[in-house]
Amino acid sequence: MRREVRSWYTVPAPQIGLGVVPTPYGYLSDPAGGSGPRRLVLSVDDAEEVEPAIAAARAFYGAAAFEVWVDDRERSERLTPALRGSGWEVRGDTVVLALVGSVRAER
Repeated sequence: MRREVRSWYTVPAPQIGLGVVPTPYGYLSDPAGGSGPRRLVLSVDDAEEVEPAIAAARAFYGAAAFEVWVDDRERSERLTPALRGSGWEVRGDTVVLALVGSVRAER
């Protein structure tokens, strides 16, 4: 289940104009036509890798704004101090619910 949900933002979806670029430090969304979400999804585990990852994302996106996502709670706990030290702030958590079976409705 976790892999499936993670694929929603780490696997390209050209049918909706979303490209994804895998990198050594995570994934960069690459929206077609310049519109759409720009995000770095960090997959590094070491806080010392945060600043180089942010620098690479800035180089990739140029002057465009982007978000940084950390999709694992334990990783987030390790990386949040380094992200804050780089000038990023936590805006909140997102919880994704996924349907895992059929739904039967009755009246």
